[in-house]
Amino acid sequence: MLTQSELNKIKEMLYERQQLQPISVILPSLQEPANKMNIYQLQRYQLDNYYLIPKVMSSNSLSDVNGRFIFVIKANEPGVIYCAKAFDQLNRYLSDNKRGIEGHTSLTKRKDVLFAGSLIFNNKELVSWSNDSGHYQPKSELRHINLLPHIKMLLPETLYIPISFDQLSTGQHSVASSGRMNDFSSIDSTSSNSSYKWPS
Repeated sequence: MLTQSELNKIKEMLYERQQLQPISVILPSLQEPANKMNIYQLQRYQLDNYYLIPKVMSSNSLSDVNGRFIFVIKANEPGVIYCAKAFDQLNRYLSDNKRGIEGHTSLTKRKDVLFAGSLIFNNKELVSWSNDSGHYQPKSELRHINLLPHIKMLLPETLYIPISFDQLSTGQHSVASSGRMNDFSSIDSTSSNSSYKWPS
């Protein structure tokens, strides 16, 4: 028999789920699907020490939690942050970038998300996170609605940097200026000419 406190927690959780607003893909450009061996779940030992759990448990863990990663929170899995090393210039400077993937839809196969963006790490410490996803272009305010409480603990509000997509349709990028992010973390793969064709 559930206690009243337990029932209240269940009601609160169901209410939160009802408020979630799925985000669909906006850009039509295609990105190559990620190798499952290169997809991870974001976790944290303590406040400033993050680690990545491989989606495929037989694959090697990624000890190099450094540089820029892209992340998604899938609409059908609101309690998990999936991420992968971004294939971009920043990571070419910081690591071998062998595990880099093309973009956010490489993780989702163009399915709806609750949020998507970028994570910047410095030796396992999260420096910043953002809504930097050209394909999904999540509105900043959705982080208050679509992120469950334990996800908000993984992504501290104090480290959030908003990205504006107002000029994206004209081919220009508008990125919030900050000392914690740089030009390499701007819109991901939006101009990609990937030859991959998604199945219909």
